[in-house]
Amino acid sequence: MKIRGSFLFVLALAFIVGLIILKYVIREELQAKVDLSRVTYIVCLGDSLTSGVGASTGEDYPSQLARILNIRIKNAGVPGDTTSSALQRLDKDVIHKKPDLVIILLGGNDFIHRVPVNDTKKNIDAMVERLKKEDIPVILVSPIGYYDKVYLEVARKYHVIFIPHVLRGILYNPDLMFDEIHPNSRGYQIMAERIASVFKR
Repeated sequence: MKIRGSFLFVLALAFIVGLIILKYVIREELQAKVDLSRVTYIVCLGDSLTSGVGASTGEDYPSQLARILNIRIKNAGVPGDTTSSALQRLDKDVIHKKPDLVIILLGGNDFIHRVPVNDTKKNIDAMVERLKKEDIPVILVSPIGYYDKVYLEVARKYHVIFIPHVLRGILYNPDLMFDEIHPNSRGYQIMAERIASVFKR
């Protein structure tokens, strides 16, 4: 119980820090849209927020995004993944699948395990750089405001679309959360809608 309370305190503190950072960071996506006419297959790389822990079957965000966009999407989310472990499986689980676009949503487990933010940034940078070398477009998504600033720096460096704090307004809302960390089906729907907003038909 003590560990759970400590975790909630740290998470709340990060939320407050994220709000402060957002005052000094561009909150809107980088000025770009993805042309759906050029995209038929997407891979979503991530952790439990991508795999859909807490959602009903078929209600994870990649599945809901696939229905919104009417596009084939592979869910490459692995619960517990850090940016480091995701980087290690990037070739096998993403590049070898030959997607038209990759959506990266990672960082939550780095935060839980208190990975230095610069290490997280280096891993995200390495993933985006590798995908860009393969000429695969990327949408970079920050899970919480704590990572918005460094993810934005990576997005600007490689000229990829950035979506900040995708859990904004979902965290701490009991109607949208399954537990302290994971959204429920409705929470994942909001995530999918936010990501879908950067696509144009």
